[in-house]
Amino acid sequence: MSKQLFILDVTASNLDIYEAGEKLNPQEGVLISEAEDAVVATQTDVDGGLATNVGDVITPAVEAVYAEGVNAIGQIAAGMEELAFSANGKTSVDVDSGELRRVENLVFSAGQQQTWTVDASAMDAEGCIKVIVTTPGTANLPMYSICATDAADFACEKDEFVITEASDTVTITAGINQHVRIACSGALEGVVAAAGTAYLPTTGTAADVAALEDACLPYDGVTNKVGFPVIKPASGVKADMRYDIVVADFVTVSNAKHGMNALKGEKIKLIFACEVSLDRSNVDTSAADALTGALAKLK
Repeated sequence: MSKQLFILDVTASNLDIYEAGEKLNPQEGVLISEAEDAVVATQTDVDGGLATNVGDVITPAVEAVYAEGVNAIGQIAAGMEELAFSANGKTSVDVDSGELRRVENLVFSAGQQQTWTVDASAMDAEGCIKVIVTTPGTANLPMYSICATDAADFACEKDEFVITEASDTVTITAGINQHVRIACSGALEGVVAAAGTAYLPTTGTAADVAALEDACLPYDGVTNKVGFPVIKPASGVKADMRYDIVVADFVTVSNAKHGMNALKGEKIKLIFACEVSLDRSNVDTSAADALTGALAKLK
């Protein structure tokens, strides 16, 4: 399976789409500037995603939403053949209608920090809290045993978690994208740690997209990721930017080289990291919804 990552601006204006080698022209339409009055939607506005029906009133507040539909994304249609996507100086392989197996929009999420609480009010001797780091993808399971005779003395800070105390209640807060388990012993033997906020990893942070970018480098020709010097292209990830992630899985079909009327399938994963920004209505907007809907036509 091959995979490619494309990083798109808020309106996906940097994404070019080709059908059988011919570039799809930008979709025609009129953007409403901040100073202009509301207008009545035409069919072009409906096609561009600005309005639901012809005749709807379009106000300047939804200008950013309309911008999503002004590029070639809006021209993707069922039945198209030999479609290729190009951005960031690279171009995907050709895909055809009917070859799409899945498309999903992973909306930006800041995640949730997992919490546990331990009631230490009955502790009359040394008690211990064992914190086991069980973050998915961790090769080993680091463990920390924190022992104290007073609940306040459990307070500490580690790379993976922080422990605080208030009114004999000890709270363990895992770090961002960290998952932990808790066990009690000593004077806290038999005390059950109470689960609080559930672990939820981040989606679409700059760090997440940078990790995707690094994972896709071998498919862009950067095969030396260990030996010195590692020469990589400049990253296209913007610090502190939020991204919606569109994942499209294709299986391209072609004749097998050995002939005999056999077909072969190759798995292609295209990942689009779409910048998220606030429009003038203070609502998050990106090209992800428009792109997901357009790609779905290729099933």
